[in-house]
Amino acid sequence: MARIASVGHSTIDIFFELTEGHLQKKGQYDLELCVPFPEKMYIKKRIMSLGGNAVNVGVGLMQDGHEISLVSRTGEDTLGNIIHNDLQKKGFDLTFTGRFGESDSSVILYYDEDRTILSFHGKEQYPFPQSLGDVDYLYLSSLGFSSFSAFHEGLLSWHKDHDATQILYNPGNTEIEAGFDAIKDVILRSHTFIVNLQEGITNMRSTSGVEEDRLRDVGYLLMQYIKQGVTRVVITDGRSGAYFADRPDLYYHVPTIPTKIVDATGAGDAFASGYLIALTHEIDPKEAIKFGIAQAVSAIQVVGATNGVKDFTLLQKIVDESNLQVTKHEVEV
Repeated sequence: MARIASVGHSTIDIFFELTEGHLQKKGQYDLELCVPFPEKMYIKKRIMSLGGNAVNVGVGLMQDGHEISLVSRTGEDTLGNIIHNDLQKKGFDLTFTGRFGESDSSVILYYDEDRTILSFHGKEQYPFPQSLGDVDYLYLSSLGFSSFSAFHEGLLSWHKDHDATQILYNPGNTEIEAGFDAIKDVILRSHTFIVNLQEGITNMRSTSGVEEDRLRDVGYLLMQYIKQGVTRVVITDGRSGAYFADRPDLYYHVPTIPTKIVDATGAGDAFASGYLIALTHEIDPKEAIKFGIAQAVSAIQVVGATNGVKDFTLLQKIVDESNLQVTKHEVEV
């Protein structure tokens, strides 16, 4: 069993299944969800659950028996009490989770095979706890506040005295949109940097000076990160699976497992938990992406970001039964 710190915002997610509305294409890649307006819509199904990247990944890791310290904040309002109590029931160590300010919350509208998230983040920030002891891994995700540099500085200062801790970094939208250089110090200190394809493009675009269409070539995008000094980078791409690189002339790919998508919320978090679970069982990182795929596929078959997550034994079974194979792809230097 590993001791792991999961760092990021905590929220409560309210899921509504939409049976009315339609999708409208906007541009080459974007879709818009259109619903009747102004009008009252009756919802047939509502589900409430804990959310937030750090929480989702922590729940996935606890399925495998790991001890999770949550570095986060819950509000001191009604929703905050619900979040705090649910986190306790799940088994999180909340020593480093503060209780102040307004709670983070999300309303998730899921329609067909995907969703739109309406997300509210409280403005209150919290520092990185310098009193956090030794942990085997630290998973850093979306912090939920707009100015993250002070928190990152605190983390890096702590890591100087705890450099045996392996950092896995899966940044949030604010950090992604700030660009590679803004979060470079944390990325370069990390064991693995994890993003989805669009996040990877957005984050690298300003640094590379390369057109977005060129960066949509996943192999090329991976190499841009490696050239910047990133140790390991994982890029997920929905139905196309996941990609891994740790050298400038080679990358690896694993396909996804075909399945019916019920709710895609938390697929990226599930991937991260599956990948990290595999690392704790000493699986080679490029092979660990298979376990990330297995966890993500398990999660999207049910509503709620963590309701379908599995432990290592069940993930291994999914990997074996699906005959997932990692393929190697050379890149011209």
